[in-house]
Amino acid sequence: MIEYEMKWKVVDFPALVSKGLEKKIVDTYYDTPQYDLLRQGVFIRRRNNKIDIKSMINNDDNSLCNEIPFQSGDLCSGNAEIVGLLARFGLSITGGEFESFLIENNLSRVAS
Repeated sequence: MIEYEMKWKVVDFPALVSKGLEKKIVDTYYDTPQYDLLRQGVFIRRRNNKIDIKSMINNDDNSLCNEIPFQSGDLCSGNAEIVGLLARFGLSITGGEFESFLIENNLSRVAS
């Protein structure tokens, strides 16, 4: 999947809201207290009920990233692809839900 993100300056925001075109997104980012993931160019984000792992791709301006979306329940499924991806960044999952994963890897909310 290729995702393009475009940002626009909105001149009449109330008009967009009145037409139902507003989309509210709640993001929470997680990392260790020492920002170990950020130092590797890795971001773990919960957007509404979806979990994303984003890793930067080395290019001149760090504008490209690889984004792997999955549901919170996928962490305890034993999915080899997810387990391997987490191991690549020094993370592990032995079971449980997302909150257990956070505790196990000493991750806490760093931004919302």
